[in-house]
Amino acid sequence: ENGKTFGSITSKEIAESIEKQFGEKVDKKKIIVKDPIRAIGGYVVDLKLFEGVLCKLTISVTGEK
Repeated sequence: ENGKTFGSITSKEIAESIEKQFGEKVDKKKIIVKDPIRAIGGYVVDLKLFEGVLCKLTISVTGEK
């Protein structure tokens, strides 16, 4: 409702979405969400690939399932 989610989007949900959409398993512990995601929109999160190597992921939260 009103562009808000019922709770926060977690790193676990992001990892599951990556696997579903791209067929790649990502450890949820390697996804760094700096601020809670609680609304529809675009967000940038970090993915820790290796020690000292971060990748920026842009995710889109929609009202669709």
